[in-house]
Amino acid sequence: MQANFLVLCENGGKLENGGPVLYGIFRNVMLKSFPSTLAPFYVATEVECEPFEYGEHTLELVFMDPDGVILAREELLLGFNQRPDMRPSYCYLCDQFWVQTPITKPGVHRFDLTWNGTMLAQARLEVTLREE
Repeated sequence: MQANFLVLCENGGKLENGGPVLYGIFRNVMLKSFPSTLAPFYVATEVECEPFEYGEHTLELVFMDPDGVILAREELLLGFNQRPDMRPSYCYLCDQFWVQTPITKPGVHRFDLTWNGTMLAQARLEVTLREE
């Protein structure tokens, strides 16, 4: 199993065929002060599984600060259909993500997407202080 992409965006959804529609992809946010909370945003990924891995799988999405302190964690249940001719199966996910824990410091924060303890993808979010 592998993730082909993991991105953060302002809004997202899926086409009728299951493909992603992403709007406002970003890698950084500017906050007015610390501590502060993030506005809700979307996390989008495409996960590919091998033919023998079809079925339901639970993945974990973890958001952590620069020191590795976990600020949010979510389990994602993805379903993969068995395809003919032993071809890989794909699942697109684009869900709103809420971080309830306040961000206490600037720096590069990280999202880790894992399956059975294996890292599938990482996305970085640079958090900075907005100077006025």
